[in-house]
Amino acid sequence: MNFEDSAEIQNCLGILEAYGVDTVHPAHVTKTAAVIFDCLKELHHLGESERRLRIYGSLLHDIGWSISEKKHHRHSMDIILGDKSLNLNDRERTIVANIARYHRKALP
Repeated sequence: MNFEDSAEIQNCLGILEAYGVDTVHPAHVTKTAAVIFDCLKELHHLGESERRLRIYGSLLHDIGWSISEKKHHRHSMDIILGDKSLNLNDRERTIVANIARYHRKALP
C-alpha cells in the first residue's frame, strides 16, 4: 500500500487535521512502521490486512494530543474507538486503538 494513495489513509489524515494534529510526525512514524513491518515479514508472517491496521494505528497514534499531552496515548485510544468515520469493523477499530494506546510506556 502506497502511503498517500489509499482513500482510507487520506481519511486518517483528514481526521488528524480535524483534531488540529500536525500530520508531519505521524506520516514519518507511519512510513517507518511500514518499512519495519515489511522487513520483518518473514518473521511475523502477517499479511496486508495487518499491515493496513498497523499503518492506521501509526497515523493516529498521537491524535490524543488534541485533548492533552498528559495521557495522550489513552485519549488517542478513546478517540479512535469513538470515531466511526474510519472504515473499520469493531475488531479492526479495537486493534488500531490499541496500537495507538500502547505506543509508549505501558504494556498491554
